[in-house]
Amino acid sequence: MPEIFQFEFIRNSIIAVILLSITCGIIGSYIVVRRMVFISDAIAHTVFGGIGIAHYFGFNIFAGAFVFGILAMIILELIIRYIKERRDSIIGIMLASGMAIGIIFIYLTPGYSTDLFSYLFGNILLITQNELIHIALLNIILLIFFVVYFNVLRAIAFDNDFAVVLKLPVQNINFAMTIFITIAIILSIKAVGIILVIALLTIPPSIASFFFNDLKKIIITSICLGILFGCCGLYFSYNFDLPTGAVIILISVCFYLISLIFKKIKQKFAFHKIQ
Repeated sequence: MPEIFQFEFIRNSIIAVILLSITCGIIGSYIVVRRMVFISDAIAHTVFGGIGIAHYFGFNIFAGAFVFGILAMIILELIIRYIKERRDSIIGIMLASGMAIGIIFIYLTPGYSTDLFSYLFGNILLITQNELIHIALLNIILLIFFVVYFNVLRAIAFDNDFAVVLKLPVQNINFAMTIFITIAIILSIKAVGIILVIALLTIPPSIASFFFNDLKKIIITSICLGILFGCCGLYFSYNFDLPTGAVIILISVCFYLISLIFKKIKQKFAFHKIQ
């Protein structure tokens, strides 16, 4: 194991795992508790439309993905608020249309965009130091935001309607979290890809929520699990020459299934004990 640390790309990958685990652990915990997983999935697929458009017109890909993702979420909220259409239907339509727009613009771009298609699947081994700095800056801003507004975020996460009754800034917090989710997804795309980023945001927090009801504990446990899954994925992918992102997700899924079985067994024993 120690010999792999002689490679800079391995060291960068480990740092990326730690930083992304912090990002996805914090945001993912809020997403899971708020039951916003489908929205996050929609953002992850919708930004691909922005990537395709930006690539076609020669703009910065990440800027295009960010603007497209934010506009899509604003349109989503306006449709839900004023047209009163079902949220799940609109999200599903936006998810499909975002991917379709991206694919069309990629097709129209002259030449074969190999690097562009890598955003669908990602490669954490290719992450650069500049990208690590961007993720680190996001983590600093995210940590400050969560420390300052933690009590408000916790109230909204566990009971959104009651938070509205208390006249908490629910809409402003939701908009801020939408921006954080979009940025986190865009910065994570290079490492794990659009297809896999949603798993990093949902699997560790879902496992943590099996054992804790406190948002702070869920966040801390999610971060630790993300680092564990990421480091294990790097180790096995290096030794068996497998795609790193896919290995990380498969390890995460295995832990999720084990945790789910353990939770069901624990509930069964608790039920028999009460009887």
